[in-house]
Amino acid sequence: MSSVFDNCNDSCGWVAGILAAIAYGCFGVPIKETAHVEVHPLILQSYKTGTMFVCCWWVMAMGVDVAFTPWGILSGFLWVLGGTGGIYAIRLAGMAVSVGTWASVMICVNFVWGILIFREPVASIYGTMGAFALLGCGLVGMSWNASPPQRLSERSQLIPSTSTELLKAEEATASGAVPKRRQVDKRRIELAGTADQAATEEAHQALTRSNSHNSVQEGMNKDDADDDNNNDIPSPSSRVMLLGVNMTRHQAGLCGAVFNGIMSGSSLLPLHFAKKEGFGGARYMISYATGALLSNGFIWCCFVGFKLRQVSATNDSGSVVLQTYASLPSWHCRKLWLPGVTAGLLLTIAMFGTILSTTYLGQGIGNSIVQSKILISGLWGIFWYKEVSGLEKIVKWFISATLTVLGIICLSYERLHAIHKEG
Repeated sequence: MSSVFDNCNDSCGWVAGILAAIAYGCFGVPIKETAHVEVHPLILQSYKTGTMFVCCWWVMAMGVDVAFTPWGILSGFLWVLGGTGGIYAIRLAGMAVSVGTWASVMICVNFVWGILIFREPVASIYGTMGAFALLGCGLVGMSWNASPPQRLSERSQLIPSTSTELLKAEEATASGAVPKRRQVDKRRIELAGTADQAATEEAHQALTRSNSHNSVQEGMNKDDADDDNNNDIPSPSSRVMLLGVNMTRHQAGLCGAVFNGIMSGSSLLPLHFAKKEGFGGARYMISYATGALLSNGFIWCCFVGFKLRQVSATNDSGSVVLQTYASLPSWHCRKLWLPGVTAGLLLTIAMFGTILSTTYLGQGIGNSIVQSKILISGLWGIFWYKEVSGLEKIVKWFISATLTVLGIICLSYERLHAIHKEG
C-alpha cells in the first residue's frame, strides 16, 4: 500500500517543522489555563499521553502500515519524563520563560548530537556553528526578556534586620484606630518603594484582602467542605521544595524546563537508528506513542509503589490499599478533560511534525527548527497572559526573536548548500 509520504523530501521536513513549531507554541495555553487547579504534573502528562496514543492511529488513513520498533519505546520514555517536567515548569515559571529555557537547552542537545556526533550533512561546520550561535542567542534573549519581574513576596525576604526592627517599633507605638497588621503591611509597601508598579499593586491587593479577612472567614470555612474549593486552590506560597532544596517557584520552574530540554531534546535520538531499520517518518509515530503510553504506565507504577511504601511505613491500622488509593492525586476530570485533551491534540500534531522534520532534515537542523516554537509561545505570554511588562523588555524580546529567525534562515542555507554539493 502506497503512503502519502513516499515522495517526501526536505520540503516536507521544513513544512512539518513549521507546523510543529506552531502546535508546540500553543500547547502550553490549555496547560496554563489549569493554573487554578491543584493538579499533579503526572496527571496532566497522562491526559497528554493518552490523547496522543488514541490519535496516533490516524497515520493508517494516510497509508502508513502498523509496525513497531523498540526504539520508539525509548523515545516515548524520554518524552514522558521531559513532558512532566515541562508541565511543572509552565505552572510555576510561566509559559514564555519555560518554553524559551527548554528550547535553548534543546538547541545545544541537537547541535552536539546531530552535527558533532552523527555528522549530519551541512555546507560548512563553521557556518553552521554560527547559525546555531545566532539561534541560541535569540532563544536565550527571548527567554531572558520573557522572565517575569520578581514578586514583592520574594523581595520581602531580603528586608534587612534594621527594617524589621523598625516595623516592630512602629507596631508597638501604633494607635488603636488602625490595625497593627495593616500598619506593618503599609510599611512593607513603603520599603519596597523601588519595586516595579505591578508588584506594588499586588501588595495593595493583598492589603485589601487582609482587611476583609475577618468578615469572610466564616464563609470560607463553610466552603472548605466543598471538594472543589478545598482541593483545587494552589498554595499561594512563593517558595517550593524540589528534591529537598528550598527555592522560589520561578527557580523550580526553570529546573523543570531544563530537565524537559534535556529529556525531550534527546527523545528523538533513537530515531537516528530507527531510520536505518525502515522506521523513519510517519512509520515511527505509532511506536513513539505506544512507547509513551507504556512509559507513562511504568512511571505510574513507580509512583503508586512509592505511595504504598509511605503508607505502609506509617499505617498502624486499616486497609493499606485503600489509604494508598486515597493519597493518590485527583484527576479532576470535570475541570481537566478539555484542556488535557486539547493539549494532547496539539502535542500529537507537534510530535508528528517533529518526527517528519527530524527524519528528512536530521537531528541537528530538523529538531532545531521546531524550537522556533518560542516565537509562538512568547507571543501568547506577552500579549495574552501579560507575563512580560514594559516597552523596553518587549522590544528586546522582538530583537531576540529576529535573531532567532535569522539563525533558522542560516541553518536553511547551510542545509540547502550541503544538498547541492552532494548532488
